[in-house]
Amino acid sequence: MIKFQPGDGVYVRTRTGEALQFTGPAACLDVTHEARIGLRAVGLDQADICIGDRAHLDVTSHAAGSRTCNVRLSRVVPQSEIARLADRQSP
Repeated sequence: MIKFQPGDGVYVRTRTGEALQFTGPAACLDVTHEARIGLRAVGLDQADICIGDRAHLDVTSHAAGSRTCNVRLSRVVPQSEIARLADRQSP
């Protein structure tokens, strides 16, 4: 699951339940919630992405078409912080 928060970057919930925050150019990350995404490590095929690493966020939406954003994994978001978000904002 992914949530775009203007000014905050992108929040992605992983299969293991962690919520990750990626930051990047606001114009690139400003898309609708129905966008499809793919996440790729920069320069390493099938590699894990660690805090501070750069990645490519492939975004596809009906309104914006397809594009690739350069993002950086900023942090793992604590569950206590996620719990305080409204449902429509929570990843």
